[in-house]
Amino acid sequence: MWNCKLCSFSTAIKVMLLKHYRLNHSQYSTISPLPCLYNTCTFSTFNSLKIHLSRIHTATQRKDSSYPAFNEYGFCCPVCNFKQPFTERQVFIHLRGHLKRKETVLCPFKDCNFKTNVYSTFNAHKCRDHQSSTNYDEGIVQCVMNVDQKDEMQLESLESLHENEVASTSSIGRPEDLKEQLQYNLAGFFLKMQSILHVSQRATQEIIEHIDHLFLLSEPLIRKSVVDVLQKHNCPYTDELVGETDSTDSTDTPERISRWPEVFIVPIFSYEMEHVLREGNAAYEKDGTVIRLPRDQKHNILETMGEEIFRLKAYPSSTQIGKAAEALVRKHPCLKERNSDTGWEGWKNSLRHKIGNQRKKFAKAGIKDVAVNSGKHSRTNPEGAAPRANIKRPRRGEVNFLPSYPSGETRESLETRRVEMVEEFQKTSGERAIPLIHQHMMRTFALRREEIITTSPPVSELKERWPALFCETQLYCEFHRITNQHLPHVFYAALDEYAPKLIGLYKKKKTGRVGEKMDQLMLAYEKQDKNDIHATRTTALAGLPIYLKEDSSGIFKTCKDEMEFHEGAVALVADVDEEEAPAGVLFSPRQVFIVLEDQVVMTHHSWTDALVCLFGLIYALHLSYPVKCISFFEFIQVVLLKLNDERKQLKPKLQTLKNELV
Repeated sequence: MWNCKLCSFSTAIKVMLLKHYRLNHSQYSTISPLPCLYNTCTFSTFNSLKIHLSRIHTATQRKDSSYPAFNEYGFCCPVCNFKQPFTERQVFIHLRGHLKRKETVLCPFKDCNFKTNVYSTFNAHKCRDHQSSTNYDEGIVQCVMNVDQKDEMQLESLESLHENEVASTSSIGRPEDLKEQLQYNLAGFFLKMQSILHVSQRATQEIIEHIDHLFLLSEPLIRKSVVDVLQKHNCPYTDELVGETDSTDSTDTPERISRWPEVFIVPIFSYEMEHVLREGNAAYEKDGTVIRLPRDQKHNILETMGEEIFRLKAYPSSTQIGKAAEALVRKHPCLKERNSDTGWEGWKNSLRHKIGNQRKKFAKAGIKDVAVNSGKHSRTNPEGAAPRANIKRPRRGEVNFLPSYPSGETRESLETRRVEMVEEFQKTSGERAIPLIHQHMMRTFALRREEIITTSPPVSELKERWPALFCETQLYCEFHRITNQHLPHVFYAALDEYAPKLIGLYKKKKTGRVGEKMDQLMLAYEKQDKNDIHATRTTALAGLPIYLKEDSSGIFKTCKDEMEFHEGAVALVADVDEEEAPAGVLFSPRQVFIVLEDQVVMTHHSWTDALVCLFGLIYALHLSYPVKCISFFEFIQVVLLKLNDERKQLKPKLQTLKNELV
């Protein structure tokens, strides 16, 4: 069976699944891409997906018998015992591990006998001799550099780089593929361009590090990252790039484009501070001497670290601040504290106070995600609320909670865009200019979040002012702007992974009322087609409230007449035939109504797809989880989507379930 990764559709014919993609998921974009039929890579155009299937997923693609690394199994490393089904990305990740350990590897491309044990030499060889092979189907990143006429002759020898060598991510899918690809392309590009642009090796490495840690890049952000590093190193020919960057509508993207990283990346400090730290690290390695910084130098470090942390999160947890302090001392061991168990506890406390002071400064500057909490009780405002009362901050893993307006925009100009979007959306579906609606929705994201977070308007008013938000495609785009995750793709990938384990846990429940309800659920599931992924997904989700001992009857309802009145602040109401709803399991509803504040806001033909939309609406409209099903929705948030706020501990029963699954 071929199962759609964006909805519950399944078919026994691969061509029918491709047709389903083309007809039912036609709004392809970087934010809402098409998933591969075989693995987790994604594409923003239907043609890219077809090309990928024809090139990558064939029996003979790049599996040359003359190269000893490939056999009937896939990739078998000739240096070690590593075995892996063949994917180009996995091959090069593994080979680069050997290169970093100075082990000699053979180039894996056809008819190439090149060998080396030098990491940079391997990258340069790959970019120079196998450029056409490294062009991923998803697209290549563009960064156009204009140079003076005097350098044109020198650049002619670099024609093999092609103008698409370092560039546009408009159609790139997975972020991990993007980062790996950028490392390949940028390394080779700048190694060749150093002699012409006079780019230092240090600048090259910084550019690669910057781009490696950005998430879901867009072309303007790549240019911005490259320009910042080149300007800092006083490299020539950056004026043209600055012009390109300024003229590009880079403010369409939200302010924060990455989640808190697993390993905090310590920023580059001022020239003076970097010199002091370099000398201090050398002394520490020699005799273990730590340095004592003057007040101004310590202030420089804390200021830069605080700004880097704020770029990632306005209200970091104590654990996250500790990770940043630990990363600082690990990179610069000369800053280690003598009378501290960890060596960085004092830096953690200093960073916490610095971040608090910076929030006050940013609030006075009008930065919205902290300014919204200003005006509390103080000497100058004795009538204000308590300083810690009703703090509006991300609580469910949101990356962009309350962004500032895009550059050059005001509330009035954004309101004009909103009106144009509403007028366009009111046209019939065939006459709507979908790209224009998407552009206006993306541009007005800050205005929309400000309305929702600060005033909490009723759903009826939001549906009138922002009708596109209740369109499935735009809802997924909104969820991506808030959390940097593609909701249906991540949700269904995680659900398909955990569903067999969940159903196995359900079958072990034999006692009490929970056991009786589980028996009814399993009996209904046994009557379904086991090859139907929709039945497995529905069973896994429908059994969760029962397993967690929550009453979901007020949230997940059924009706036998679509004209019935649907009540509830948050609810899914399935229109089913009486005989088709055994044990309340919603395997084949006629349609499912998504109800918010006693009105139907969206409809769907699948219960699981409707649940995904409901979860997206909770984030987009900043709604609270239903009280009687909090653990159910927190399971989706924390376990399936991995959107977690480190301040909040999971309930014991939910933590136990997570441990059993993970």
